[in-house]
Amino acid sequence: MSHRIAFFLLAISLFDGCAGYTLRSRDNPFAQYGISKIAIPQFYNQSNLNGVARHFTREFTLLLQSFNGLEVVTGDDPTADAHLIGILKSPQYLHQTMSRNHETTASTYNPALTQERQDILIPTSNRIDLRLSLILIRNPEKEDIELLQSSIGEQITKGKKIIFQEQFSAGGSINLEIYRGDNSIVNSAQNRGILEKTMIQRAQTTAIAFKNRVLYVF
Repeated sequence: MSHRIAFFLLAISLFDGCAGYTLRSRDNPFAQYGISKIAIPQFYNQSNLNGVARHFTREFTLLLQSFNGLEVVTGDDPTADAHLIGILKSPQYLHQTMSRNHETTASTYNPALTQERQDILIPTSNRIDLRLSLILIRNPEKEDIELLQSSIGEQITKGKKIIFQEQFSAGGSINLEIYRGDNSIVNSAQNRGILEKTMIQRAQTTAIAFKNRVLYVF
């Protein structure tokens, strides 16, 4: 009986310990650096994809707002203890940023379509190559931001002003919608909406990766 009681007490202590860790993980992860207020300016978009920066800015703002004891403000606020700078980057050319997979009309859809016209390639998915650089920096000057955005920005490591700098893959695959008619195959006009939804999802996934890799290390 004494062994059962001891095991029961040990189980309770372990449960309480895990519960305590869960609660503490929702507290300000930057408190040890004297940071209680963070500013998040609109992320910088150096990629070939228009309009993606707002999705990432929003998701990271929502994430940090969920921590107790951490005030989060949007935009450039000189009263903040530190700024979270986000820089989205992609390859130089659009065809490298969005590489497509194709299938032929004859082999994949309706072979009868090629009896009256030349067989063509239909794009079925896009692979997006997008990276996010995140820097938490104290009181950045204009020159600091320009240096971080430069070609050597990713080589800068932690220092007196920079608390951390991390790189994340923010890309992924997009399956395109194809409308198959009896005598035609066309790409759906909704594919622009699919890209928008996919980038929102990628922003959410990247924010979670940031939380798991960086925030819980502090």
